[in-house]
Amino acid sequence: MKMNTLISAGSTKYKILTLAVCTALSQPVLAKSFNRMIDNLNSSYVELNKKNNELQVTKSSLEHLNQELENKVVDRTVQITKANKELQLEIKEKEKTQQALSLAKQEAVSANESKSEFLAKMSHEIRTPMNAVIGLSQLALKTNLTLPQQDLVEKVLGSGEDLLRLINDILDYSKIEANKLHLEEISFNL
Repeated sequence: MKMNTLISAGSTKYKILTLAVCTALSQPVLAKSFNRMIDNLNSSYVELNKKNNELQVTKSSLEHLNQELENKVVDRTVQITKANKELQLEIKEKEKTQQALSLAKQEAVSANESKSEFLAKMSHEIRTPMNAVIGLSQLALKTNLTLPQQDLVEKVLGSGEDLLRLINDILDYSKIEANKLHLEEISFNL
């Protein structure tokens, strides 16, 4: 009866082994030892199945975690790729802006140089006839003029000197912009 229980509890391999050994065994000591061996094999088999099931659960869990990790990697890669494309577009826009700013700066510098050159030339062109007006006014004042004539020539002289100072200031300003202004040391009283 014990042999039948053992035979039904074991696997197919153990059933064949049990049948072969049971027919050969006639002594009770050998039968007990054999029964213990079968019990141990059955316990090991059950334990092995239990461990195998645990491994399957762990494997399934690891596969699930691996899939989640792969999905996160794919999502993060998509995000990084998108951010990289946005950064490249932003860099291109900034480069275009920088080029436009550089061109605008060059145009502004060129316009400023043209303005300074114009002011310098015009100041010289106006200064020459203004010196003539001042010089001739001074000569006219040395002649015999009536009081109203002398008054008018003095006004022309004063206005010419004011205009000459203004022209000189404009010329100095254009020299400052062109970095061509030279400072002079002149003594003066305080």
